[in-house]
Amino acid sequence: MKLCDEIFPISKEMKINLIKDGIPRKKMTIIPYGSVIPPLPNPIEINHLKEKLEIDNKIVFLYFGASEKLRKVEFIIDAFKKVNLNRSDTFLILLGAASRDLARLEKYVFQKELTNDIKLIGKVPRNDVVNYISIADVTLSIIPPLKCYLVSTPAKLIESMVLGKPVIGNNLPFQRKILKESNGGVCIEYDFDELINSMIYLADHPQKLSKMGKLGSDYIIKNLSFDSIVDKIINVYERP
Repeated sequence: MKLCDEIFPISKEMKINLIKDGIPRKKMTIIPYGSVIPPLPNPIEINHLKEKLEIDNKIVFLYFGASEKLRKVEFIIDAFKKVNLNRSDTFLILLGAASRDLARLEKYVFQKELTNDIKLIGKVPRNDVVNYISIADVTLSIIPPLKCYLVSTPAKLIESMVLGKPVIGNNLPFQRKILKESNGGVCIEYDFDELINSMIYLADHPQKLSKMGKLGSDYIIKNLSFDSIVDKIINVYERP
């Protein structure tokens, strides 16, 4: 890195860490994870997916992405069990686990007697993820506050918000900034009771979901679209 002319850390926290490692501040410009505006999903495909999952009249929560042990997806499952006891019309989709993680989580869901209320789905083609986000009412970007994640820009947060879905995210630096500035969801501590309460709150107030979703989508399009990010990178290359 010290030999590079320019470095693009993805967050302020990453930039700070690189400065501590001896990377010159003047070489760095923060370029966060960006987003394109995806095409609208096919309504026929959406309806087919809803029928397949039998989620009509359900309040659907979605977690998607990596599910290795470090991610502690069991924490989300345990919280959802409490939510489901309070609201039997809730449903959780866990999407994108690798085969070894899928087996572990299937066993855990069975032990928790949640096989009728949680659907585990392995990896799907990237384009299909949009359909799963589209059928969700709320997505979950709950990530253990480990050092390796403190500098990250979670894709699940941005991809959900650009599609107009409110997000429950925990208090990692990037998530906190985006959720607080946009009002596109709920930012919580990585806390069992806070997660339960926020899920129940959104399930009890469905009228808030579309407003949150619209605020989040507008924010991402304005601040984190690839168009604005490309302009920022071009300005770096063109400066003297």
